[in-house]
Amino acid sequence: MSKGENLKHDEFCFAEMSEKDISSDLVQNVVDDDLLEILDLTTIKVTSESHIDGKLRKTRSDVIIEVKIKEDSEGVKKILEKEGPRVEMKDDVLKLIFLVEHKSTKERLSLMQLLKYLVNIWCKDMEEGRELTPIIPILLYHGETEWNEADNLEMCFHWFARRILGDFIPYFKYVCLDVSKIDISKLKGGPRLKMFFQILQESHGDLKKGFEKAIDILNNGLRGRSVPSGVDRDLSNIIEYVSRSSKVSPESLDMIIDKIEIPELEEKAMTLAEKLEERGFAKGRLEGERTGRLEGERTGRLEEKMYTAINLKHMGVNAEFIIAATGLSRQEVEDILLDPTL
Repeated sequence: MSKGENLKHDEFCFAEMSEKDISSDLVQNVVDDDLLEILDLTTIKVTSESHIDGKLRKTRSDVIIEVKIKEDSEGVKKILEKEGPRVEMKDDVLKLIFLVEHKSTKERLSLMQLLKYLVNIWCKDMEEGRELTPIIPILLYHGETEWNEADNLEMCFHWFARRILGDFIPYFKYVCLDVSKIDISKLKGGPRLKMFFQILQESHGDLKKGFEKAIDILNNGLRGRSVPSGVDRDLSNIIEYVSRSSKVSPESLDMIIDKIEIPELEEKAMTLAEKLEERGFAKGRLEGERTGRLEGERTGRLEEKMYTAINLKHMGVNAEFIIAATGLSRQEVEDILLDPTL
């Protein structure tokens, strides 16, 4: 898969996962009922965190989902009762982080990459005198082949080393969400996460079919109900993502949009599709690359960052996310956000 293809997937997933409601539904589908009972999903905050490694390279996890723990929940009360009446819970203890890393291709070092993100966060905790933050790492995968990489660091060691060293072999496990194996109809929550995952399931196959199914999910999920905040942004993200695929023609895109049953959403979706067609979204980018507008490697990197920032702007992502995702300065990002022509 080309770097450009990976970038397309990254932008779409980053924009959708930055939505609080989608992240909330994701958490509900990852944790068991006992843990879910003590989590206050109304407190969810979604951010992105960057770090500089030993070789001065910037590393960034896709999304950090922070959620507070309900001190007055039955599960927490039972734990505190066992510890005694003198136990005091600090605010920084009553929180949990879900670190989400998106992959559209298989990478053998994904486990190590996730572990590096966690260690970076924990080093920051220790430097600032805090106890380590509990983190559940999640790998969101939608590649062309099944994910069969190790999901446990312990299993990366030879069986003989595990046998003789026992507790000295580190144990680190992550949650792998292989979207190709998920039954969309059984997902908890509203239509927004289901639409997102439906598109990912067909991202390497029949994207037109995936878009049609996503619209069916939208219609069935909202029929006779009010439209939740953020659904219009989901549609915009999906249409922009689908429009960049050579497998879906503008005519097919318009025909599917016509099937949206909510008038205000159909109007917004059609308006966006027309704008994308007018400005020749995918064609313009290819022509720009052919004409050699990029002068030198440094200019090329900057152009790619600017292009990513503009795409994220159209997806409704805020300045903080764009800065973290691209590495551009705050001034550069603000200039892009304020420029109506971009």
